[in-house]
Amino acid sequence: MDNKELFESYKALKGRDAFEARTKQGMLPIIEIAGYPFYVDVRIGFLRPKDDFSTMGIEIGRMTVDPETRNLSDFYDKQLKELVFPDEGQTSFPPNVVRLGIPNYYVLDPVGMARRHGKDDDAYYIQDGIRQKMYHKATVTRRLPGQKIRADVKPKPESGQKKVIIKRKSRGI
Repeated sequence: MDNKELFESYKALKGRDAFEARTKQGMLPIIEIAGYPFYVDVRIGFLRPKDDFSTMGIEIGRMTVDPETRNLSDFYDKQLKELVFPDEGQTSFPPNVVRLGIPNYYVLDPVGMARRHGKDDDAYYIQDGIRQKMYHKATVTRRLPGQKIRADVKPKPESGQKKVIIKRKSRGI
């Protein structure tokens, strides 16, 4: 199965179907990072690349956690399929290095997190209303260290529809 077929089959699994696939069939959720599938394995704390055994993948615990959203972000090398930790003051990266944003552990794999904490498989699925999904997609940007992105939503004057305007702001690192 090629990556496109894999993504499509996983996208179809949501809610109760995804919960059954995760608990009864033992399927791990996947996250698409820069077009490549990674298995979400919270048991060992890694995002493991599909069919690439040259690397362990991305160690989730080493990623920066946003204190408000609990989402994860860091710099990522698309060729090596691993995290990159910039030197303080670094202002440029090679083109294969991007900034990743991924959902928190509980959104990535609520069943895996319940098992990790010794709870019933459906603990977070039911109690916290986290919907089990088997497919996620990482946000990938070419943001440099020290830049924050703030999105403002403003109505378009001609249609009344809302448009997202991205503004870059330097943190002065």
